[in-house]
Amino acid sequence: MKAAIVEEFGKPIVVKDIPVPQPGYGEV
Repeated sequence: MKAAIVEEFGKPIVVKDIPVPQPGYGEV
């Protein structure tokens, strides 16, 4: 999954690939 992340205020937004979280027990 791609996510737009602000690593520091005043810096450009960075688009990174991050792992898709898997739902845990009792989560949808």
